Amino acid sequence: MAHPSHHSSSFISHSGYHHYYRYGDRSSDIQAEIIAGIVVLLILFVLETVSSYHEDTIKRERISGKEPLRTSYEVTAFLLDSEEFITEPELLVQGLSYFHERTGVQLVVKTTNQNFSDEKTLNLYNQLFDDESHVLIVIPTTYKQSVEEPIQFYAIGDDANAVISDDTIDYLLEQISDTSSGMSWQYSLEEIANIIIE
Repeated sequence: MAHPSHHSSSFISHSGYHHYYRYGDRSSDIQAEIIAGIVVLLILFVLETVSSYHEDTIKRERISGKEPLRTSYEVTAFLLDSEEFITEPELLVQGLSYFHERTGVQLVVKTTNQNFSDEKTLNLYNQLFDDESHVLIVIPTTYKQSVEEPIQFYAIGDDANAVISDDTIDYLLEQISDTSSGMSWQYSLEEIANIIIE
């Protein structure tokens, strides 16, 4: 007598025993490809991390090991923010004060809603200071409308340059995640002052 049955390439019945069979099973190949892809991504991540760490270490070495500036000069206002661009300005001033105490160099941060240039920054430095012991950083607040990345200008006095080089200011500005955040400035200024004068 006949009985109902079905046939499938993935299920074959023999003598009461059931065997699972799939022709062309590639699940292990796919798993191997996924694992290989993950390994490649991990290797790339590790290489990028090591490269960034190495680059950061080189930058830190170039700015560290300095002696504080021992020249006497007139200390002025640390922050010139007529635009009220800086949030939590008291934190920025604390960071600038710490930086000054540690390095002997006074950094002054100026915000402006005008377009700026290297020449304008140098002229402003000469208007504000009658010595070579300061560093002036100018932050045009108009950058948000014109470009994605903030553009800062700076001028370093000749005496200050013995402690604070272009590399130092570049490193500082790279570390500040938000130029309008007093907290971001404070953290970066204190960290970098400790790197400069170990």
